[in-house]
Amino acid sequence: MSFNKIFAKFGSDYKKPDAVTCITRENFRDIVWRSPAEDLLYVGRATKKKLNTMGIYTIGDIANAPIEILRQRLGKWGDLIYGFANGYDSSPVARMSENSEVKSIGNSTTTPKDMKTYDDVKIVMYVLCDSVCRRMREQGFMARTVGISVRDNELCSFTRQCTLDDFTNLTRKITRTALELFKHSYKMQKPLRSIGVSVSDFVHDDIPHQIDIFNSEEKLMQNEQLDKTIDKLKKRFGNYAVRPAVLLGDNKLSAFNPKDEHTIHPAGYL
Repeated sequence: MSFNKIFAKFGSDYKKPDAVTCITRENFRDIVWRSPAEDLLYVGRATKKKLNTMGIYTIGDIANAPIEILRQRLGKWGDLIYGFANGYDSSPVARMSENSEVKSIGNSTTTPKDMKTYDDVKIVMYVLCDSVCRRMREQGFMARTVGISVRDNELCSFTRQCTLDDFTNLTRKITRTALELFKHSYKMQKPLRSIGVSVSDFVHDDIPHQIDIFNSEEKLMQNEQLDKTIDKLKKRFGNYAVRPAVLLGDNKLSAFNPKDEHTIHPAGYL
């Protein structure tokens, strides 16, 4: 328990599995600040390494570091983790009965090793798009806008998005679009650490759609049925029951399940 979401998240990992940690405005410096920097939300391996080169090893070190230095070395992440370390989060907690309108669905991951080739990216992108499309179908949506986010191993990042001609929730089409968007936007100048895929601009999947005379409606219906069948198999036998052959090329990159394991981060920070 705490006075903000960031410290509540920290406390949930502090004394696992069965314990209650109360972090207050009076004691957070004694509890949180003494912990390693990587225990803070959004401080991953690459950020930890950069912080260590600056002589910053604990969350307290982050909180007491000059924000100008953090901003210079880490960009917007410097401001972000500085605020987290000092407990400046004031975002509201939603009631269990509140249902907000879904505006986007996405998944991202930081990979266990750098992605150095397009084939590496393709493997991770397939896993992410499968998760995003399954979630979209479960909620009864089709989307028209596909977006990607990319961060290299020096924490430089960018986002790109494009709008499709038609609404869709087909895994094959979303994956192909995300990969084309990546190929047009990045030439693998540096190894990558993380990738994200998101979809937005939704309509409900029960609305009538215009038949395209230039494409095969029969093929479209086959792909829809294929996705529904795979969804049922994965729901019954687990996420790894059915997998495209491309994922067998590197189990280290493909062995994650973003649909069931994805983390919902505090709103308003990214």
